[in-house]
Amino acid sequence: MAITKSSSTFRGITNHTIEDQSFLKTFNVLLDHDRITHFMNIFKSYEFNKTITSDVSFYYTYEVEDEEWWDNISVKYYNTPLLWWVVAAFNNVVNPFEAPISGSNIKILKSKYIYSLLRDLDIIAGM
Repeated sequence: MAITKSSSTFRGITNHTIEDQSFLKTFNVLLDHDRITHFMNIFKSYEFNKTITSDVSFYYTYEVEDEEWWDNISVKYYNTPLLWWVVAAFNNVVNPFEAPISGSNIKILKSKYIYSLLRDLDIIAGM
């Protein structure tokens, strides 16, 4: 069986309301081959260079608080929920339906590198 678009919503699956500005609303909810598992394949085309993700000069470390989601962490570091995908991608998260684990340490790309990241994505998209 193929992966198909699901009629379920993010809120229906997670009981978490997505803010209007969140890019999470732009991705389709997909249903896996088992017809039970819901996911979003948001990082099928891009990944961070391992040199950057392993060099502490490029990121901060953050301990996830209880019931915190990617968009909330984005607001704390980038003053916008719109960059939630940067936080998730920098931590190799494939499925943002899964909330970050409370108490875990994640990496946050320093905000001074966001412009370069967005510029590079524009260049890649234009190829």
